[in-house]
Amino acid sequence: MDGRSPDRLGGPGRTVGSSGKGSRRDGTTLVSGLGEVEGVQGREVVTVKPRVLRWRSDGRRDADRDDRGAAAIEFALIVPILLLLVFAMISFGMMLSFRQTLSQAAAEGARAAAVERDPAARSTEALDAVNDAMAAVDKECGSGGLVCNVGAATTCGSGQCITVTVTYAYRENPTVATAPFADQLLPEQLEYAATVRVS
Repeated sequence: MDGRSPDRLGGPGRTVGSSGKGSRRDGTTLVSGLGEVEGVQGREVVTVKPRVLRWRSDGRRDADRDDRGAAAIEFALIVPILLLLVFAMISFGMMLSFRQTLSQAAAEGARAAAVERDPAARSTEALDAVNDAMAAVDKECGSGGLVCNVGAATTCGSGQCITVTVTYAYRENPTVATAPFADQLLPEQLEYAATVRVS
């Protein structure tokens, strides 16, 4: 043997201090504030424990939490706007559907007047036909904002024509509840007229 005592790890000339301090053979002390100190063949190598990596990992987690918080705030701000847009689209679609029903009712009234041979009964037949068509949306002439008018026969070319007019105050009587201020985007009233030759 060479008279040197092996250290606790069995390696000659190597001193390891797990507490962050190492000792040379000359009695001096090496201090590492972050980790272990090793003396290998007279040279000291500082091994740093991954404390910095843990700090970075925590930083990433903090950033993730910040991102999630920002996303929640953005979601809370955008959702009401999206709901208003969706509700406005539904309201507008319902209005278009009702307008189609109104147009069909006017045409049905004019057709009923055209096939009625008794001039005195044409107006009554036309109004009945309009009411039958509007029953699909639970509306009736003279109530709920619906106004129906059967005009007197007028000369058109070589014969006579009758015009059936159907008017509905849509803004005051929407077929579906509207969002605040969305009713201003809807038409004030819907009106359709159908003219048919009766003789």
